[in-house]
Amino acid sequence: MNLGSIQKNNKEEKNRRYIVRTYTSDIEEALRKENGSVVKIAIDEQKKKDYLSLEPKKNRFWVIISIVLFVIGLGVIIILLIPKKETGGVLKNTPIIKPIIASEIIKNIDIAGVDKDRIMRFIADELNNNTLRLDVVENINLVENISLGEQPIETSRFLHLIGSRVPPPLLRSLDDYFMIGLYAFDGNNLFVLFKTSSYENTFAGMLDWESEIFGEFYQMFNIDVSGERSELFNKKFKDIFVRNRDARAIIDENGEIVLMYLFINKNTIIITRDENSLLEVITRLGN
Repeated sequence: MNLGSIQKNNKEEKNRRYIVRTYTSDIEEALRKENGSVVKIAIDEQKKKDYLSLEPKKNRFWVIISIVLFVIGLGVIIILLIPKKETGGVLKNTPIIKPIIASEIIKNIDIAGVDKDRIMRFIADELNNNTLRLDVVENINLVENISLGEQPIETSRFLHLIGSRVPPPLLRSLDDYFMIGLYAFDGNNLFVLFKTSSYENTFAGMLDWESEIFGEFYQMFNIDVSGERSELFNKKFKDIFVRNRDARAIIDENGEIVLMYLFINKNTIIITRDENSLLEVITRLGN
């Protein structure tokens, strides 16, 4: 074999080794890249699984929070809607009823569970002990503190509580709301106002009620019935003329008005014993 042939063979052998090395290197490089891709894919897949596994937990968390907030909100609404109840004394949050006449003072008195005598004493105490400025009217607002809150006493309820024998036709003709008031002029003077929508029925009913009125109202007006004045129970109402108006009154042995009632107009009745109170009520009614 000559030198040229040997050199040619060496060159071919070298080329074959280069090709083998290059092929091997390419395979190794591909494996490295493939391995990297596989690892990356595996990591990404695990991250996706982890994320998806967290989603239900997050959803459950927000569902629980939503339920808790709903329950709390519902509880607050229920608490706000439940009427608050107070016991005794001067009451707050009493529904406002438009009085028959305007007054400078409104005093709420709770008479829930109170008998007739105590109701009369409450009113008589206001009459005797309250110090009002001259020419002031106080509205004595009787209420009952019950489960629904403080409720104003209606006419029929008031007459029932004091044991009144008011004739049923008269009771049906009276409006729901009445007024007990004090007027300060030469001392405190008490009056009671009723409203009616049927003058004819009320007028006839008042005449029928006359035999009971004094016995039912004398305590409230603090009328002295001791000794010889016990004869007042036997007195009858008679016609009088007061402040240019027709009235019916019980007159004592001295010719003084003990108790009277009259129609200020066809819709308003007053029971009182004082002409000054009558005049003030007439003025405030605009009659």
